[in-house]
Amino acid sequence: MAIRWNEFPHQRIRLDIYARLARNDVARSNEDSLRRILLRRLPSLNAEDHRRYIELEARSLVEHLRVTRDVYRESVESQGCRPVLEAQWVVLRFAVFPTAISILRRKVTDYAKLTKVPSRDLSLLFGVLTRTCYEKPSRGIASLRAPNLEDETAATDKELESLGKLVDEHRLLIFKDIRDEGGAVVRLCGGGPFSVDDPRAILNSFRLGAVGAGITVPEWRKIRERLWYLRVPWTEGLCDLFNSVQEELMSQWRVLPSDSLVHELELGVQNSRPRPVVVPSMKPAGEAEKRRRGRKPRLRQEFVVCAGMLWRNASSNNARRVSDGQLQQIATALDAAGHLPPSAHLEGKAAQELKAFNSHNSNSKTGPVMTWSRLISLGDKDLLRGMRRLLSRCAGKLDDRRLSGN
Repeated sequence: MAIRWNEFPHQRIRLDIYARLARNDVARSNEDSLRRILLRRLPSLNAEDHRRYIELEARSLVEHLRVTRDVYRESVESQGCRPVLEAQWVVLRFAVFPTAISILRRKVTDYAKLTKVPSRDLSLLFGVLTRTCYEKPSRGIASLRAPNLEDETAATDKELESLGKLVDEHRLLIFKDIRDEGGAVVRLCGGGPFSVDDPRAILNSFRLGAVGAGITVPEWRKIRERLWYLRVPWTEGLCDLFNSVQEELMSQWRVLPSDSLVHELELGVQNSRPRPVVVPSMKPAGEAEKRRRGRKPRLRQEFVVCAGMLWRNASSNNARRVSDGQLQQIATALDAAGHLPPSAHLEGKAAQELKAFNSHNSNSKTGPVMTWSRLISLGDKDLLRGMRRLLSRCAGKLDDRRLSGN
């Protein structure tokens, strides 16, 4: 019997994906240790440190996409959808692809934040509108100008979010409709939104950095190219993150047929467009993720499900108490799933203490706590107690019917 894509058990599939990712992360604890060391070194702009860090992050991105593909394919096969290869195209387009955009955006913003990329450079290289592009307000009105070249202040979270949004459906890959154009994909020329030769980045940065200065587009292209190479290694790092995801999507698409017949597809696409599914969904977007009316939950549903499942699994293996080693494994899994930073999830006194710690150490060698694994390494009893309490509450919410959206 055919099943429509929107009727798939996406919530259960998501849990299966999280569980498989968590098992894989435990097997690579040495990589997590190396990642924590490297992320503290990123602001020093050592090329080798950046290269090794990007390799680890790219490997994590590719693994996430492959696990998403594999778990969804298993579900497709269990539902008896035919033909299988066409069903796999729907999985790629409406599960793997949206997930790729979401997790890549998160990696891009985290990497730029850890590297402490200046706001000025985001404007000059990629045309991101930052606070360096505004004159000081006169009579309450701030006027737009070329970026202040002397301002080396690190980009704000909002500015970094704008950088991440340069990754979108049209920049990563363009999927042609399988019903009309055979499900082909198009990759735009250039190396992506962060590359030295991306036409859109050149024009957008030209509008901010060169207009009014008597500089032509060809002249600006050369100026921007020199600046791009001066900002290596982080400019190359952004490109490598983007290219790793784009190449993985292309490799998954290449195994699909180019001459399939859509009228045989039994996934309900004949009368409606399948709803994109993100695993995990970092930020609800548009109609696909509308919340119920009422007060907005403080914790995202994806975090509650992931954290609760991890805590419940650990508890079932040890009826008395989740051990410190198991808590470390849970922290690693939460980091891999992108549920960061811990300060955005902890509650009550623990959240206040962590935010105070981060504020005090934001510019010190110790640095702020941005991952769950780092929180564990601090060994602070109050923070660990707060983490345990949070995980236990999430596990309790798994039995809440409202969590499933029914």
